[in-house]
Amino acid sequence: MVFAKKKWGQNFLVDNNLLEKIINNVKIDSNENVLEIGPGQGALSEKLVGICNELHMVEIDRDLIAILKQHNKLSQAEIINQDILKVDLPTLDIENPVVIGNIPL
Repeated sequence: MVFAKKKWGQNFLVDNNLLEKIINNVKIDSNENVLEIGPGQGALSEKLVGICNELHMVEIDRDLIAILKQHNKLSQAEIINQDILKVDLPTLDIENPVVIGNIPL
């Protein structure tokens, strides 16, 4: 188990009702590519991967990368271990991505 790290302002979505509300509100089409910022342990990711064309995730925490790589529903998703603030987005080569994330304020 990985705990949220304060240095990165992490908080993990675990409420399935909230996850369903997010999915219903973003209205992702099956032909859209999604860039998820900070997937954490993959709770939102596993719902996104089933409804979008491609899922790309940017996660800074190596401990969480290990969890995401073992997640059976996310085997086809791309996991990028970087700080989203330092990513050169055009080099990711994601066509017209829908950007989504549980970003702390």
